[in-house]
Amino acid sequence: VARRELILAYLVPWAISIIIAAGFIMFLARSFSKPLKNMVGTTNRISKGDLKARMGKLKRKDEIGQLGKALNKMLDKIEELENSRQEFVSDVSHELRTPVTSINGFVEGMLDGTIPPEKQRRYLEIVKNESSRLNRLVNDLMVLTRLSGERNVPVKENFDLNELIRTVAIGMESRISSRNIEMDIKFEDDITIVNASRDDIERVLVNLLDNAV
Repeated sequence: VARRELILAYLVPWAISIIIAAGFIMFLARSFSKPLKNMVGTTNRISKGDLKARMGKLKRKDEIGQLGKALNKMLDKIEELENSRQEFVSDVSHELRTPVTSINGFVEGMLDGTIPPEKQRRYLEIVKNESSRLNRLVNDLMVLTRLSGERNVPVKENFDLNELIRTVAIGMESRISSRNIEMDIKFEDDITIVNASRDDIERVLVNLLDNAV
């Protein structure tokens, strides 16, 4: 009896300790495995193209909590870059479409006789200018692909803003006419000299007119 009591005296506390330790280990395992499973699920969603995937609210201040917050910050940055990329592609498509449309309209007008021979030289000059602008846009794209977040400094020059407005309007004449729109341009002064980036101002004017049409 004494021997049995002695064994129970040692065995019961030992068994209780094992049960407590096992429960504590299971608690720790679950506390670690749950956020890790969450991370795996989040990364799987990202791999399928879901850039809105995020880790849940993380109140932990240990390494796992810091890792989850870092993952969320990285996802925010990725989503921001993707939005910028889509906006950039949209802007580029818009800027490239306008000169191509102008060139195509003028060439068709000369081929089908809509533009008389005596005016063809003037329109060929516009086609040449539009082609040069296309070339500059392509060069800008090539430069942008080599940039690492640095901003280009615009090259400023003196030019007649009124003449640029006339050139842009003439360049979009076929697009404007196709919508049965009549445009009357009036200036307070015949010549208005400005110091700015001609290409950038031309892009603004083209976008404004194109959106208006």
